[in-house]
Amino acid sequence: MVSEQIPDGFRPIARCRVCEGSALFPVLDLGSQPLANAFVAPTDPPPPHFPLAALGCAGCGTVQLSGTVDPHLMFDNYLYFSSYSSSMVSAMAELAHQTAARHDLRKDDLVVEVASNDGYLLRHYEEMGMRTLGVEPAANVAAVAIDEGIDTRIAYFTADYASELRSEGLAPKVIHANNVIAHVPGIHDFVEGLRVLLADDGVVVLETPSLADLLDHLLFDTIYHEHVFYWPLGALARVFAGHGLVLSGCEHIEVHGGSLRATFRHRRGRQDTGLEPAFLHEEATRELTLEQSFATFADRAARSRR
Repeated sequence: MVSEQIPDGFRPIARCRVCEGSALFPVLDLGSQPLANAFVAPTDPPPPHFPLAALGCAGCGTVQLSGTVDPHLMFDNYLYFSSYSSSMVSAMAELAHQTAARHDLRKDDLVVEVASNDGYLLRHYEEMGMRTLGVEPAANVAAVAIDEGIDTRIAYFTADYASELRSEGLAPKVIHANNVIAHVPGIHDFVEGLRVLLADDGVVVLETPSLADLLDHLLFDTIYHEHVFYWPLGALARVFAGHGLVLSGCEHIEVHGGSLRATFRHRRGRQDTGLEPAFLHEEATRELTLEQSFATFADRAARSRR
């Protein structure tokens, strides 16, 4: 799946990033591609290209890229600003008010967003009187949020960094992780960080593109180097459960062609009556871990490309 000459800044994998199993099989190979979002002028030198291929893991059911591009190449100076999309800003206003009501947030409760971009979500919590903190690795994007008065730390979120925040006395009632769980190669360290930071009675609310929608709607154009993972809900729930965070609800939303919005809380906390059994049952009946399912997807993608 990966060319013999490995480009600088690219690290191929031999084992699954989630379960460390070696039972990986090809899902879709899109050849060598440039990074997303960076448009170049005809007079500019060609941008670097990296292998772009998706693999399935028969062991844990995840779909993931065959290699990892150095995150610093993609995220230190980021070119995507969430608030440029008026529909995204509107959707985040609805999410903030819905979450505040559902989890009985009070003024001065702390809400943290990991990969907070330009403050497109946290600003709505600010307007409701909650305390907010964003954690964003891209300095140029974080600067926009900071200029608007949204407290934002420029950092990559890890378990160690979560411990630093807790040592400051920070314990958020809500942690949002929108469209970031697909971007993180070190998934176990990231999820452990969520567990460390989350208040005892808090919730993690995350959004991530749905693997089922990717297959059903032939969304192979949403496979790109930033998206290391393409998650089925069952695999995601197992990763979180391994770190003491249990799935307590899930809904399907239309963002990015079809996404999952899942809620997790500490295992010792009470659990919501969510929609997750229906999602998990549907995944089980669809047999998303079978190679034949992905072979059909690859054939459809090849016909569409032609």
